[in-house]
Amino acid sequence: MRFTTLHLLTLTVTLSTSFRFTPSMPDGVYSVYTAANGTEIYDLIAPDTSTTDAIGNPISVPPQARALRALTARSIIACGCGVGMDHGDTDKANSNIQKTVSNGKTVQSGGSLSSKVGSSVVFFCNYDGSDTTARKDEAISGASAITGACGWYIAGTIRLDGHPHLDYGYMGARNDFCAHAEDSGLRHC
Repeated sequence: MRFTTLHLLTLTVTLSTSFRFTPSMPDGVYSVYTAANGTEIYDLIAPDTSTTDAIGNPISVPPQARALRALTARSIIACGCGVGMDHGDTDKANSNIQKTVSNGKTVQSGGSLSSKVGSSVVFFCNYDGSDTTARKDEAISGASAITGACGWYIAGTIRLDGHPHLDYGYMGARNDFCAHAEDSGLRHC
């Protein structure tokens, strides 16, 4: 009986950070967290406002993001080599999350700030015991670093310096994105 109780407790803790979107959920940016009763909450905080004019165009990186990109050399990067992303959905999801965090946005302890568009999710996952703030320059430099290490539109995750418990990344929307963000042992493709 003790093993069963311990096993269930471990399963409960594991599931508390296993967020995934269903196809029926509307596209947009969500604050995702686990309520005190264990229920996963998906709070739509910004609807999908992306446009299609940037699809296929390279991401423009402003000077402040270029400076931050230099910090990523010491960061943890996990690549989902062979896991291609839909270009349009990924661009739109990135655009939406960048708009949402343009002035800084709180990511709850044990939660996520996630942008879902179609088959893609772009996320900040907070594994710390306290809330933290996600910023636009981190999303821009994170996407740039993932692209540099993993390739164009390949799933990946990065943990930037200065945030020992905050991941930024993108992958398929149906995956348990926070639980599996760093699963890959591959640092480049």
